[in-house]
Amino acid sequence: FNQSSWSKVQCEMILAFLSFADYFRPRYFLLENVRTFVSFNKGQTFQLTLASLLEMGYQVRFGILEAGAYGVSQSCKRAFIWAAAPDEVLPEWPEPMHVFG
Repeated sequence: FNQSSWSKVQCEMILAFLSFADYFRPRYFLLENVRTFVSFNKGQTFQLTLASLLEMGYQVRFGILEAGAYGVSQSCKRAFIWAAAPDEVLPEWPEPMHVFG
């Protein structure tokens, strides 16, 4: 992929995810992506994702979590958006299980 075609693919994936959430209205869901998702396209895709979920009425929690702290045998950090429907309790992030670093 060049930057332009990757940008299009990335945006299409997010739009498909948001369409799924809007149509099926799951009680909870988790979106996981690479850490650079937050700064991709100058942060516009990330901000649009959060704004869209909030507009749908979801409660939203965002975090960058270290995979190794949760038992994965790698040191990558990943971006997570955790969402809950309006009548559900939005859980806190789980406590790390391992010291990694």
